[in-house]
Amino acid sequence: MVYLFISYSVYLITKKLGEENAWLAFVPFFSLILLLRMAGMSGWWILGLFVPILNIYVIVKVLHNGISLRTGHDAGWTVGLFFL
Repeated sequence: MVYLFISYSVYLITKKLGEENAWLAFVPFFSLILLLRMAGMSGWWILGLFVPILNIYVIVKVLHNGISLRTGHDAGWTVGLFFL
């Protein structure tokens, strides 16, 4: 159920931002690549998710650049997303 909730949430975000292939949100590995593309980052950044300290930087950058700024919110929204 948690997987479906997260996948559906990513799907709704991608639809709102007008991304192509929003259905990729339901494919486990490709949903991460989709989030990276929304943040304007290369798909190679997915390797950064496996490096202990670098993964926090990648997650914050994706949340801030990919979701918060593109939906018209500020850094406070990013902090809320990070702790959610």
